[in-house]
Amino acid sequence: SSGINAEWPLRPGVRELGLKIEYIYAVEPNAKHVSELHSVMGGDLGLEYKVSSSFFDTEFQLEDSKCDMFDFILFSHSLYGFDDSRGSVLHASKFLKPGGKMLIF
Repeated sequence: SSGINAEWPLRPGVRELGLKIEYIYAVEPNAKHVSELHSVMGGDLGLEYKVSSSFFDTEFQLEDSKCDMFDFILFSHSLYGFDDSRGSVLHASKFLKPGGKMLIF
């Protein structure tokens, strides 16, 4: 499972990197981006997914029966909008599986 925050370039990321993604839990508070995520994940990639319109901040709680931990978490152009970006990253790391990765850019 992947925890994705913000608008991630899914098509090139999945195809060019050869990623095998079975399920995505996306956290995206921006309604415009939520619509785009639905289009890309469900339409273009045909992935099983859920989009949460919450923030992946220090108050985030994972509410999904499909996954309880993530293999990969991505913060893409998002931390600048958080009140406590360091705390949010530390909190997010609690949701990583052993050996899981986090990418921040």
